[in-house]
Amino acid sequence: MPVTVRSSTITGYQRQASWAAAGQARGIAELARRRVGAGGQAQLTFVVDEIALALTCTRQAAWVTVHTALDLVERLPETLAALGGGRICGPGADHRRGRPRLERR
Repeated sequence: MPVTVRSSTITGYQRQASWAAAGQARGIAELARRRVGAGGQAQLTFVVDEIALALTCTRQAAWVTVHTALDLVERLPETLAALGGGRICGPGADHRRGRPRLERR
């Protein structure tokens, strides 16, 4: 059975991914806020470790994720709202990671 892919399907998934990224950012920022509030700034290192474990990523990637979440929630609430509304792409579309490449076979 052939699969028909429409651009509306693709953009719908992108909006969902953006919505999920915004929710994740809010959750991570809230976790960081609670831990730092209860134990001081030194607790942020443990938050990064916890996020790395939960997301199965490196500590460096978790560090970037935590700081991006805190920036979105604390300094860039309008950007976070646009992300949550699917009006902008989420962190998965980060241009710093380079362009996707298709391998030729």
